[in-house]
Amino acid sequence: MKCDRSTLRRLRALAWLCALACSAHASPVFADDKKVLAQELFDNAMALIKQGNFVDACPKLAESQTTDPQIGTLFQLANCEQQTNKLASAWANFISVAARAASVNKPDHAKEAQARADLLKVRLTRLLLLIPAESRTAPGFEVRRDDIVIGPASFGVPLPVDSGKHIIKVSATGKRTWETTVETAGEGATITVSIPGLKEEPSVGPVGSGGARDGQPQQAGWSGQHTAGVVMAGAGLVGLGVMAGFGLDSGQKHNASKPYCSEDRRFCEQPGLDLEKQAHASATISNASLAVGATLLAAGVTVFLLAPSLSTAKPPNAPSTSSAPRAPGSPRATVSIRVTAGPSAAGAVLQGAF
Repeated sequence: MKCDRSTLRRLRALAWLCALACSAHASPVFADDKKVLAQELFDNAMALIKQGNFVDACPKLAESQTTDPQIGTLFQLANCEQQTNKLASAWANFISVAARAASVNKPDHAKEAQARADLLKVRLTRLLLLIPAESRTAPGFEVRRDDIVIGPASFGVPLPVDSGKHIIKVSATGKRTWETTVETAGEGATITVSIPGLKEEPSVGPVGSGGARDGQPQQAGWSGQHTAGVVMAGAGLVGLGVMAGFGLDSGQKHNASKPYCSEDRRFCEQPGLDLEKQAHASATISNASLAVGATLLAAGVTVFLLAPSLSTAKPPNAPSTSSAPRAPGSPRATVSIRVTAGPSAAGAVLQGAF
């Protein structure tokens, strides 16, 4: 079947119109869904208001306004906030309603909202933040009220706030964060908060150095060398425990072999020989455990005692009290262990340079 050019043009035009209609139909469906949700939230909130339940109604009105912004919804939200004593939020929303209503040529709505805002203005509680001039120029300086950043233009200006607790947090690069909680109550009052100059962050020195701040002594604290000493000493105690266990086992096996051997123990039957071999093996392990355990215990105590003192440390710039300072290039404190063990004897050598 063949189609002339005019037929093809008509088919193409029809297909284009269908595609256009489908694309135009998709976005209104999504928009209608948002409007339906916003209307449902608004209706639920108004039902709660009729019951006098403003506390639960306000969040629904706020979500409805976020989903589908409307002047009427914002007006009801402001009214709800006023009923729950959030006067600053209500005042700001009434101001916004007045401006929006005027922009869409609804003078009656604008007049009503502005009148409500004017009545609230004299009742507002305000928060005044006094900030030192030198702090404002610090790098990264930032002031937050309830996680809302307060811009420099608002410094020293009494700002309306809702009644209740407010957290003021001030921070800057390289400075300690300053924070306080302010309780605002009543109407028409101005609460002043004086923010002090921020202190420098403390410098952090090496582990165990007990670095001082502001030239004052500080606790040196627990260091890695303390931990190493405790671990070594603990391992030494475990070794001594192993020594005791295998030493006891060696004695028991040696006694058990006596019935199978002559009194001078020059001749033994096979069971006696087996028990004697087991006794010698246990004795070897016991002797080795004694040597290793005792050496580790001694080394652990030595390492612990050589660690930086846990008592008050000196400031970083304080002069040393040592009568003989270490010469340049001299070796640091070292500990070495050499262990020898045999069936009947064991030994260990602990060497150190301090």
